[in-house]
Amino acid sequence: MIPSIVTICNKGMIELTDNLLNSISKSGMKNDIYIVYLDNETKDYYKGSNLIKPVKNNFKYIKSEYCDYGTRTFRNICSKKLPSVLEILTLTKKDVIFIDSDIYIFNDFNKYIAEYSDYDLICSVENDSTYCSGFIYYKYSDNTIRFIKEHISLMENKVDSKIYYDDQSVFNDIIRNGFEIDNIGLPEECFCNGHYVMTNHVDISNIFTIHANHIVGLDNKKRLLNEFIN
Repeated sequence: MIPSIVTICNKGMIELTDNLLNSISKSGMKNDIYIVYLDNETKDYYKGSNLIKPVKNNFKYIKSEYCDYGTRTFRNICSKKLPSVLEILTLTKKDVIFIDSDIYIFNDFNKYIAEYSDYDLICSVENDSTYCSGFIYYKYSDNTIRFIKEHISLMENKVDSKIYYDDQSVFNDIIRNGFEIDNIGLPEECFCNGHYVMTNHVDISNIFTIHANHIVGLDNKKRLLNEFIN
């Protein structure tokens, strides 16, 4: 059974989300797609689509404009990732892969990911080998659900922190602190982060995804991805 794909979107992310959806279609992937809308503009934009299933989330603290990494508004948007994954996991009772909207899919990765089916978490990686929360496969299992609930709880406890944090730093902290869950990182040369793309030659026929992270600004992200999109 192929996993559901989940992403989150506000008005400022619609253009990138459309780009992600187009890449899924062009790759030939047939996964169910859930867009968790974070404002009413996104809900209205996608409500007529037969290809996706819009899912409501809590709009609290969410702004509609595009938000850059390192800001409080970015953190607030990212805090919706794990609750969204948990909702779809429990709704569908099948595996879920969360994909950030600034990712483009060049080739169908379902068979490749299936080779790691013994793991609860299958994660893309950053250039420093930490896990990237922008592309993570969540197996439908009691242990995965327990991990997600732990993550949500820690995020809620940090809401008043004066030190910057986001969902990715909390995710890696849980793993680093010894939470017992089977996890594995995906090869950077196949699931490319922005740093990898900018420092290595990339042949799109031999990769699955490019993530335009490590790039500040919506226009810069689009410019990077457009260098590889035919």
